[in-house]
Amino acid sequence: MKYFRILLLFVFYIGLSSCQEERISESIESENDFEDAEYMKGNVYPLSLAYRNWKLKARSESVFESDWENCSAITLGSGASVKLPWNSISDSNVPYDIAIDIRKKDGWQLVFHTLVPSEGASPDRNYMIFHNLRTGILKVYYYKENDVSNNTCIWFLLFQYPQQWMNCVNELCHPLSFGQCNVIETSTFSTYSDKGIRKGWNCFQVLLTYAPNATQVMDINAQTLNVGELDLFGQYEEASSGTLLSYSSRNPLSKFTGEIANISGNYAANWLKKEIDEGKIKENSLQTRGWISSLVIGSVKSLVKGGINKILNAFTGRFSKTVTNRMDIQINTQGNSRTTGTLSFVSPAPILSLRTDFSHDRIGALGAWNLAAQPIVYLSPIADHQPSSYDNLYHQYSYKFRGIKGYKYELLFNLALESHLLKYWTEMEVVHYKGKIPQIPVVYTDFGVLGGSSSFLTGYFKNLLYENSADSIAIYEDHFDPHIYTTYDMYQQYGRPLKAAFIPKTETMEGTYRFDKNHFVKFTLFMVTNFEGQIDTTVSTRTFVPKIEWDPYLYNKYKDMDGEWIEYQETR
Repeated sequence: MKYFRILLLFVFYIGLSSCQEERISESIESENDFEDAEYMKGNVYPLSLAYRNWKLKARSESVFESDWENCSAITLGSGASVKLPWNSISDSNVPYDIAIDIRKKDGWQLVFHTLVPSEGASPDRNYMIFHNLRTGILKVYYYKENDVSNNTCIWFLLFQYPQQWMNCVNELCHPLSFGQCNVIETSTFSTYSDKGIRKGWNCFQVLLTYAPNATQVMDINAQTLNVGELDLFGQYEEASSGTLLSYSSRNPLSKFTGEIANISGNYAANWLKKEIDEGKIKENSLQTRGWISSLVIGSVKSLVKGGINKILNAFTGRFSKTVTNRMDIQINTQGNSRTTGTLSFVSPAPILSLRTDFSHDRIGALGAWNLAAQPIVYLSPIADHQPSSYDNLYHQYSYKFRGIKGYKYELLFNLALESHLLKYWTEMEVVHYKGKIPQIPVVYTDFGVLGGSSSFLTGYFKNLLYENSADSIAIYEDHFDPHIYTTYDMYQQYGRPLKAAFIPKTETMEGTYRFDKNHFVKFTLFMVTNFEGQIDTTVSTRTFVPKIEWDPYLYNKYKDMDGEWIEYQETR
């Protein structure tokens, strides 16, 4: 009987294993069938597991998906063979240094393309989509097979629902706790002044933030504004070949008024040099005096050391031991671009739109990094007495903040990037805007116990970084330590000014400890990465809306103590 039971268990195990193998086999066959169907429609997802399994079975001779940078030509869905945009001889309308920036050792992945000559492929549906793991940039190439008269192309990158991939398109970068938009609208890279869709290769790119759970269907479409006597770029005109005017919006055309510019490569360096030459970027401190020479010799490291990334909405740059004639930076800046001329009519662009599955299974995780929530700036709750003539005359004592005590944040990396990450470190700086400030979305309701006021405590800002009187913009460093408050309460309690006071328990004549919403955190991430044996240091700065709080350690330490005991503790 015992042996009979063992035999039954053995037969049951064999049957169960057989069923599991059949299910796995059916799953693989299902994936292969799906990939067959997608390939017949002209869709290829090189990073998907299903594609890799299917490729081994059906298309092992293909090299484009794994070695695109060494390929010189490709066959379109129509059957026509064309040179690839990074080929030195190509019908590309894209600036050369942008067109060739697709190498794997620089962090690029090919995540999707439609360049297959299959029966189900549609003519003029010629897309290649690359993603850079190191920077989070998504780059889209489109090949137009014939010429159609048009100008001022506006691309639309559209997802079904608001999500976090697009959290760093406008002036501010939003953490993962916010999912702001589902549409990005952007102009096109072009060496031609009309910025239209031309026969040959066309291109645009957007900066994505890391979002682990973003799974969407993505649409790419475009319209042309058909502007007469075109002046779209205003102050960016000289750099317009490498500039994209970009917005995130639920109403694609509503915000295209030319306020946010994303400038790449040498075009960004030339624009920054022009701003410095015109005196808008202030070289008023010892550390910033090397900016001009840094731009001339292409030193990203010196630019960052000088703090130029603090005046920009977003900054991405790379320093490498390899010397090239290309400035490897991308900047996002707020300025005075504009559309002038006559808007004749808005029409569909002469492209074939794309709708494709952008799920994690198909294209992997996108974006390089983001913060999980708003960064927190911790201020010391201790202030120091500033002697003045008012001490004995009016018993109104002045106290100066000690300033920033520390920061708190949660940094999230794309898991695919982590395998290439050798080390990283971060820096944070608070800046204060005067005049025209970045627009804070209404979803922000918590600025911390010390933030979000419509007014601010009196003080003096130490270092002016940027000033543009024409656009009414000024940006200052702000460590909060110059801020002054006055109190009569100290005289009533102690009959004298304490040398050090606990701010939260002091009544001030200003009546508030809250700072205005014009304060933003410039969060800078430094990463040392290894891609294909190439070791680079990448610096990435983004602008966040912070919460401002008292330092929790000092607050809890002193909140129940007498003022004179706190004075003794802090001045002994």
